[in-house]
Amino acid sequence: MPTLKPTLINIRDKFPNSLPTLVFLIISLIISGCATTPPIPDLPPDTAGADSGGNHYYHFIRSAMESRQDRTDQAIDHMSRAVADRPDSVFLKKELVYLYLQSNNTEKAMGVIAEILAVEPDDIGTLIVAGTIKKQTGHDEEAAAIFEKVLTLNPDQETVYHVLGEYYLEKNDLERAAAVYEQMTGRFPESWEAFFFLGKIQARQKKFAEAEKSYRRCLELEKSLISPRFELIVLYRQQFAGPMEITVQSGDTLASLCRKHYRKVDNELKDNIVAANPHISDVTDLKPGQKLTLPGLTKPCGKVCQKNIIHLYNSILADYPDNARAVMELALFYYSIGNVKQGDTLLVDLGRNTKTETAAQQLIQQMSQVFINQQRYDDAQTVLKGLLRGAPENSDLNYLMGMLYNKQQRKPEALSYFSRVKEDSAFYTSALLQMAFLYEETDSPEQAQAIFDSLLEKEPENVDLILYAGSFRERREQYQQAEALFLRGLNLEPDNVDLLFRLGVIYDKTGRKDAVIEKMKAIIKIAPDDANALNYLGYTYADLGINLDEARQLIEKALTMEPDNGYITDSLGWVYYQQGDYEKAIELLKRALQLTPDDPILLEHLGDAFLKNGDTEKALETYRRSLQFAPEKDKGKLIKKIEDLSGPVDNP
Repeated sequence: MPTLKPTLINIRDKFPNSLPTLVFLIISLIISGCATTPPIPDLPPDTAGADSGGNHYYHFIRSAMESRQDRTDQAIDHMSRAVADRPDSVFLKKELVYLYLQSNNTEKAMGVIAEILAVEPDDIGTLIVAGTIKKQTGHDEEAAAIFEKVLTLNPDQETVYHVLGEYYLEKNDLERAAAVYEQMTGRFPESWEAFFFLGKIQARQKKFAEAEKSYRRCLELEKSLISPRFELIVLYRQQFAGPMEITVQSGDTLASLCRKHYRKVDNELKDNIVAANPHISDVTDLKPGQKLTLPGLTKPCGKVCQKNIIHLYNSILADYPDNARAVMELALFYYSIGNVKQGDTLLVDLGRNTKTETAAQQLIQQMSQVFINQQRYDDAQTVLKGLLRGAPENSDLNYLMGMLYNKQQRKPEALSYFSRVKEDSAFYTSALLQMAFLYEETDSPEQAQAIFDSLLEKEPENVDLILYAGSFRERREQYQQAEALFLRGLNLEPDNVDLLFRLGVIYDKTGRKDAVIEKMKAIIKIAPDDANALNYLGYTYADLGINLDEARQLIEKALTMEPDNGYITDSLGWVYYQQGDYEKAIELLKRALQLTPDDPILLEHLGDAFLKNGDTEKALETYRRSLQFAPEKDKGKLIKKIEDLSGPVDNP
C-alpha cells in the first residue's frame, strides 16, 4: 500500500562525548614527541642527492615533504619504503602510523602498531594510540583493557582517566567508573574535572553525601563553575522531593513523567512508581485524567535542602545575572514551596528583559534545553505564563506557548496564542501555518483556506507554502486546484521530490495510472533511495497486475530502508497476492497489520488473501473488521464483499 505522509558553562567541552577530537589530540601529542622515542639522525651530506634506491634517510625526508603538501598517499609510500629499509626503527613505524591515521586507514595503522608493540609492549604512546583506535572502531572492551594497562604502567596520564571513565559510564558500570575517577582524584587532587565526574557518578549511585562532598571540592578548586552548582541543586531537590500526586495529561507517558519530575528514567524508578500506584492496572498505559502518585527518591531533607537550593540559585545569579535557566528554575522552586509572589517577580522581570528579538531567541533556546527537550511541558508553560506577564506582546514567547498547547492537543488555546504573533516576527509565517492546520482540524476549512490564500499572495514563489496549500486542497478532495498548485511549484523547482510525489498521488486519486508511474520514476531518477516513491511505484504495478517481478524488487528495496513500515510490507504482500502465492501474501499482510493495526485497506487486503486461499470464514471476519474502520466513501465495496459471502448487513 502506498505511504501517504502527511548558556550554561559546559565543562564537558574539555572532554568531548565523541572521540575524533580527542583522538587527534592524543595522537598529535604522542607522534609529535611526547612519546620517548629516539630522534632520527640528521641527513648525512653525502646522501642528500640520493635516489630512492634503498635509502631510508631519503624516503623519510621525501615523506615529510609530501606530507607538507597534503599528498598523503605519496608520503605513505615513501615512509613505507623507509620502514622497509629500517624494519627495526620504532620511530619510523610511528611516523607511518601517523600517516595511516591521516588517511583514515585504521586497519593498516593497527598492523604497524602490532609490530611496534611486539618489540616494545609497554610503549605508552603506542598503547594510547592503539586504545583510541580500538575505541573509535567499536572494540570498546579491548580499548578499556589497553587503557587500564596504560594507567598501570604510568598513572600520570590524565586524559586516559577520562576516556576510561567515560567508557565505564557508557556501559553503566558505575562501580568501575567511580574507581577510575577516585584514582584520578588521588593522583590529581587539584583536578576539579575529576571531582565533578566523580560526583555525578556518586549521585547516580544514590551516594548523596559523597556526591555532595565531591561537588563541593570541585567548587573549592574552581569557584566560578556553574555546572557543579546545578548538579548540587539536583542533588538537594532529589532529597527534598517527597511523594506527590499529579493528574495525567494528554501525551504523558511513564518515561516522560520520570524525565520531568526526576530528571532520569530507569527500571528501579519505574518499579517504585508502579508500587506506589496499585490502583492502576497498567502504569505503562496512562490515561488522561488519572491520578498518579509519584514517590520521593529519598527521605525529604526539609528546610536544610530548601535553604541550600535557594542559596545555590542565588549564587549563580550573583555571578551570572543573565543566566535564564537559574531564574526559571528558581521561580519554579518558589512555586513548589508556595512562594508564588517571589516566583512571579522573577519571571515577570525576566520577561521584561526579553523585549529584543535576540534576547527572546536566547531565552527560548534555554527553555528548549531545560524544559522542552526533557518533555517538561507543564513547567515550560508555567514559566511562559510568568514571562508573558512581563512581556505580553512578545511574539516569540506567544509562538512557543502556542506550540506547547498544540502539542497537548489544546487547540483553542493554541489558536489564541498563535494569533498574537506579529507580522514582524520570524515566526509569523509558521504561526499562520499552524493556525491553518488547527482550523482544518477543528472543522473550519474556510478559515484555513483564507490563511493559505493570504500567505501565497504575499509569497507567491514560496515552494513550501505551495506544497502546504496544495496538500490542503488535496485533503479536501479539490484535486484540480491541488494539481494546479503542485504544477506551479514544479515550475519553480522542477526536481522537488515532495511536489512530484504529491502530484503523483493526485494522478492516482483521479485514475491516471500512467501519469502516476511517470512521476514516481522521475522521483527515483532524482532520489534512487526514496522509499516512498519506490513503494508507490511498486504498489501501482502490483495493483495493475503488471511488472510484478520489478514491483517486488522496488518494494523490497524500500523495505531495506524502512523495515518496520506496515504500508510497505502490505505492498509486498499485495505483490505476492497478485502472483498467486496466497500463503506468502497472508504472512506478509499479517505482519503489516502488526506494524499498522486496524488500517481498513490493510485489513481488506488480508481479507482478499484469505478468500483466495479458500478460508471464507477468516475472510468474512477480516472484512467486518475493515468495515469498522473504513471511511464512509469506502464502505460500499466492503459491504458488497461481506454480502456476497454472508447475505445483507447493516452499515455500522
